[in-house]
Amino acid sequence: MSYVGELGSVSGGTLRPEDLAESFYHDNANVFCASRSGEKPKSLENTDPKRVGSGTLDICDYPSCEQAISQCLSIFGRIDILINNASGFFGRKKIGDYSPVELRSEIETTLLGAINLTNVFVERAALEEINQHIIFISSTSGLSREGGNELFPVYAAAKAGIIRFAECINASTREKRIYSHTLIPSNI
Repeated sequence: MSYVGELGSVSGGTLRPEDLAESFYHDNANVFCASRSGEKPKSLENTDPKRVGSGTLDICDYPSCEQAISQCLSIFGRIDILINNASGFFGRKKIGDYSPVELRSEIETTLLGAINLTNVFVERAALEEINQHIIFISSTSGLSREGGNELFPVYAAAKAGIIRFAECINASTREKRIYSHTLIPSNI
């Protein structure tokens, strides 16, 4: 089994991507961690290099997504689970307080980035003989009527888009034995 994941932060700190990668590793999965820095999470630095790979990924850049998927496939031969967990969260800003650059970055990183990586994965990594999974990390902010969303409406809209995108692709990817799932971390 192999896993590839976009490392980034999750609002509220309720789910850390490096924890997911470490959990997969300890369950004997091969892990490929992709991030802008290209570094492995600190918790996986002293692990078996045959089971843990890393590479650079700018999820907003389609060729970078292609390169990361290709790099993982060249190392491990297949991807069983793709975890989409990117966010451009700019903190507590009401609409009207964002710069044009912040608006674009939030949507491109949080929503378009996940769409980019998913498209490349389905195009290049689909294997008919095994079940594969795409796990999208959303947020309670993406849920309707979630309190406090007026303080980060662009992030909330992008995370709602992640939920809907996962629903929309489910039928077409299921035909290829790729199953979409959405996790919505929350404090308990």
